[in-house]
Amino acid sequence: MAKKPLKDPSFPSGHTTAIFSVTTPFMILSPLLIMILLPLSFLVGWSRIRLGLHYPSDVLIGAIIGYICGLFSYLFFSSTGAV
Repeated sequence: MAKKPLKDPSFPSGHTTAIFSVTTPFMILSPLLIMILLPLSFLVGWSRIRLGLHYPSDVLIGAIIGYICGLFSYLFFSSTGAV
């Protein structure tokens, strides 16, 4: 593991939350994109752990929150007819 540049990592991982919240609606709209976007999303989370910036629990909870936000965004916009 790399040297931890931060003394107090945040909970949850904002980068992981962001990438999952952005990629989830695209993966729902076009399942073929899952092959590209899901590994990309996991890679962002893994990099946060590898760089020593977050604990695995930070990344896991960030991914869950991001997925839920992305899912709710998709459901909201599809119910309004925007999707």
